[in-house]
Amino acid sequence: MKVLVSWLRELVDVPVSAAQLARDLHMAGFEVASADDAVIDFEITANRPDCLSLTGLAREVATRYDSARRVPAHADLGPVSPDSIEALRVTIEDAVRCPRYCAAVADVRIGPSPSWLAERLTAAGIRSINNIVDVTNYVLLELGHPMHAFDLDRLAGRHLRVRLARNGEALKTLDGQQRKLDAEMLVIADEARAQALAGVMGGADSEVSSATRTIAIESAWFLPTSVRRTSKTLGLSTEASHALRARCGFRGAARGAGARVRPARADRRRDRPPRLDRCQPRRASPASGTAGAGAGRPGARRGGAGHGDPPDPDGPRLPHRRARRLPLGGVRAVVAELTWRAMWT
Repeated sequence: MKVLVSWLRELVDVPVSAAQLARDLHMAGFEVASADDAVIDFEITANRPDCLSLTGLAREVATRYDSARRVPAHADLGPVSPDSIEALRVTIEDAVRCPRYCAAVADVRIGPSPSWLAERLTAAGIRSINNIVDVTNYVLLELGHPMHAFDLDRLAGRHLRVRLARNGEALKTLDGQQRKLDAEMLVIADEARAQALAGVMGGADSEVSSATRTIAIESAWFLPTSVRRTSKTLGLSTEASHALRARCGFRGAARGAGARVRPARADRRRDRPPRLDRCQPRRASPASGTAGAGAGRPGARRGGAGHGDPPDPDGPRLPHRRARRLPLGGVRAVVAELTWRAMWT
């Protein structure tokens, strides 16, 4: 993951040079592939999907240097109503593979992106295409959640259906390739045909072009195993599929939909599948003294490494710290998982 240091500095106070930052984060467990004064290229491991974004790395920097962190500015769009978009219908037909799908509609004028945005994408290794596509890529880099834009007028019935593909169904993806689908692949369809591979790549038939006047913006959470299977079967790996396969956050779908636009929007949210639900906190057993999910002794963390370490005096001052240590003497406590570190949030 290529990180533009000047962009990172907008999100967190970095009190050292880029070279020193690279060395410090390397010692904190982040492999550095390359670094210069402008860009640091990190190799983010599979156990840290929360750091596949500038916001996630800003948390790490704030923890490392005990410095102030700033949340990216976003518009408050107010309460979300599933019926607030008359021009678009959203139907989830497979709530296991897609428990949450947020959609937004916006009138747009397609053109080149401002130079500052295009330069940031280029520094991160992403080609600038147009202002709409670039915004979705910008949100992915900043927040870590994929988005996709459809040309609303090219969707039959102005309807987005999250469903399984039909055996042998064909879809021409944005890379110009004709893909043959099977019945285990999740797609985003309109009333006539599949229009995108869920969490992997959009389709050419609804691609945003210079003629586009209204877009439907997708920000959803897809089951990581479903995204992984589709990606592997088709031999198609993208930035979006990498983020979703790495289990980007369930709550990130709504944040992504309202991050850089002020559209009308709807949020179709179903209950999560029981096997994916967050662990319910339960108290440690007084008899054994061992901690269950979400519970523990002050000064101890769940898991093997570090169990029983002394309390961290900085814990209460830094809410973004990774460790869940509570300096409460001998009192037992029930704690909640940090949402950005939980695998299914």
